[in-house]
Amino acid sequence: MNETKTHQDTGKKIPKAIEGSDVTCKLPISNPKSIESFHCTKYPSNTVGCSTRLINSPLLDMLLSNYREELENFSGEIMNPRISMITLGVADLKRSVDFYEKGLGFPRMESPPEVAFFTLNGTWLGLYASDSLAKDASVSSKGEGFNHFSLAHNVKSESEVDQVFEKAVQAGAAPKKKPQKVFWGGYSGYFSDPDGHLWEVAYNPLFWVGPEDKQ
Repeated sequence: MNETKTHQDTGKKIPKAIEGSDVTCKLPISNPKSIESFHCTKYPSNTVGCSTRLINSPLLDMLLSNYREELENFSGEIMNPRISMITLGVADLKRSVDFYEKGLGFPRMESPPEVAFFTLNGTWLGLYASDSLAKDASVSSKGEGFNHFSLAHNVKSESEVDQVFEKAVQAGAAPKKKPQKVFWGGYSGYFSDPDGHLWEVAYNPLFWVGPEDKQ
């Protein structure tokens, strides 16, 4: 039971008792530090692995003791750090399209009549009927008050904040907080679009936030 051999790729000791076992090697799933979800892709099938039938067995304990360091260092990352699109639920699609396309000047993509897509620098903006968006997500469309998030548009000067803010108000936005100096050292204001989605227009003198503007 305790006899071991050296693995050809890692130089680590593995239990010889499981050499040639027919266990299936899969990607780490669920919580990779949980014994129940520990599967192996780095080491080929029929060389080393484990399965639920080995849980709480001395064989699995021996295996985990040899690969504990790799388990602890496994990041578990399954998503790239990227937001592909922000979709806003809207009450009147045409009104919202006019606000973003004609009012704010966002470039609209060709899209189906029931949805609108805009290309932004670094991501996309989508507009979709609130009821349809809620149905797609299997949640209730009822809700009011603060939505617990805001969108931000950073510019390079206080005067640009004033200009963008005024343009948004002229396009139909509701001013929520007039541009002003703020506690963290910058200058910003808030408006809401026709559906109440909060936008912050900000100048940060300390560092640039988000993708650089295209030249």
